[in-house]
Amino acid sequence: MTSTAVPVAALRLTRSDIAAACGVDRSTVTRWQKTQSFPRAVGQVRGTGEAALFALGDVHDWLAQERADDGVAIERLYPYAFAREVVCRHAGQPALNVVLGLLVNRESGGVQRVPEAFDWMVDHLTHGPGFTLLERLLDLRSALFGPGKAWDQLRPEAIELIAGLVQPGEGQVELHDPAAREGDLLVAVARAMAERATGTQKLLIRAHDDEPFLRTLVNLRLEGLQRDLAADGRSTTLFLRITDTDKALLGPTDRIVALLPLDSDPRSMVVALDALLKRLRPGGQLVVAGPRESMVGDLPATSDIGRRRAALLREVTLSAVLHLPGLIRGPVDRAAAVMVMHRAAVSGQTTVLDLRQQPLTSERVRTALQSIEAKALEADGQTRTIAQADLLASEFRLAATRPASPVPVEGLLEALGRSSGLKERAEELRRISQESYRPARRSPIGSRRRGQTADLQVLIPPRAGEISLAGDVVVTFEDANATSARADLEGGALVHRPNQIVRITEQGRPLWTPRVLAALITWRLGDAAAGSLDSISVAPPPAGLLNEWDKALEAIQGYRTTLGELAASLDDLERATTNAMFTGSGMPVPVNSLDD
Repeated sequence: MTSTAVPVAALRLTRSDIAAACGVDRSTVTRWQKTQSFPRAVGQVRGTGEAALFALGDVHDWLAQERADDGVAIERLYPYAFAREVVCRHAGQPALNVVLGLLVNRESGGVQRVPEAFDWMVDHLTHGPGFTLLERLLDLRSALFGPGKAWDQLRPEAIELIAGLVQPGEGQVELHDPAAREGDLLVAVARAMAERATGTQKLLIRAHDDEPFLRTLVNLRLEGLQRDLAADGRSTTLFLRITDTDKALLGPTDRIVALLPLDSDPRSMVVALDALLKRLRPGGQLVVAGPRESMVGDLPATSDIGRRRAALLREVTLSAVLHLPGLIRGPVDRAAAVMVMHRAAVSGQTTVLDLRQQPLTSERVRTALQSIEAKALEADGQTRTIAQADLLASEFRLAATRPASPVPVEGLLEALGRSSGLKERAEELRRISQESYRPARRSPIGSRRRGQTADLQVLIPPRAGEISLAGDVVVTFEDANATSARADLEGGALVHRPNQIVRITEQGRPLWTPRVLAALITWRLGDAAAGSLDSISVAPPPAGLLNEWDKALEAIQGYRTTLGELAASLDDLERATTNAMFTGSGMPVPVNSLDD
């Protein structure tokens, strides 16, 4: 795509741009505008209906003539002039990233040799008033590439992949980006949605960023994209709103594209994911990228964060999980993941792709997108004509059940009070089993491999991991030895090697329940000689005892959960009490009440 340069005099600023450039409040610019000599507006920001645009040259001349004695730093307008020229001359390229990537060595903080093709940029940066932009860019470096931000310079292939995952729409479609930064991803997504739209599309773009300079760049780049789309005859119209507050993003929307900080821990990842999903309309789509370990790594199913992540995944249709070697350029990168979710009440197919084994190239990106599109066509009952590459891993239907509501502390204490008789019930079950239970013929669990007709199947997850179904039994391995098994009654967990899944087949459902199977596997694994599923065998209990065993195990698990939640509540109480003791904010409970 080509683009012609735009004269500096034709470049335009909003009132917010003028205020930020001159270091004054927006109200000051409004007062300036009321004077007769202030330049007239030359246009409006597309889609707002009210944000006036002023010619940069006119504003500069007015400031030089009318406000020179006020100490207004007129030269601060030049960074805006330079940034706009870069964007206009190179529409579609990540202008700010180009400059930073060429000039700033992130390891040493020094300056690299710039290729001759970009000498004109150096001239702008190092001569005349434009030199102030170099200082401005260096000031932005910590904000753009600090550990608290979502990414360094995004790989073009990662941008291409994420943009290709966002679905276009018809009619009016809203697109949100909660951290637009310099707009690389947002512009790519908007372009991809426009190019793939099959009908008329009105794309409402709402984005947020704290940095005024970057908001200006994003606005300019999207305005340039709108011109390109119109020149290409596209039927998509863009309406923009780039703000310094995320309040504009609180309403429901159709599409959200988001990047989580690469240093996010699982807890902050779940909090961020929950906030994003709350902004999604029914039927809407969320494409989110972030650190692989936090997003799809193994989490203890009984931990609070593990339960919260599983609960979030059950609220949506998780259509794709992609494992990437990384998202950013540079010597330091971290394995990343991209998740594609839809706010839908029905279950769906999940495609899991592992792209970590080789560098991410445009060819592999196209193959991955074709694989995901092929599965979408197959799920819709359409003819599938695209051959899948070896990228595709196994897919399984997710459970759509919702989690139970949290139990208050009073309910926990009441439940504990009803636990009497559990020991007697377990003793009675043991006596009955000793008198009447004769084990049926056992066969090694490890012999039930995928594809065999049996009561149980053993699934070894592929490299990308496997998503459990409701009722699966997940076997945990430590140091290549199987150690325990747990019943996953809700499904939606990502199981990675060396852990394995034991699945009850249709033929096995009358013989097993997940709880009973998990308990028997764990019991057999306790033998000294048992180190793998191949080395143990189990036989289904008599039908008359199956339900009794399951009810007893359910009660035990309920008490264990209650005790765990109570312990967590006591931990919170201890922290609050300690805080009150040392800060003097007042004790939340009497000290001696814990002895009652």
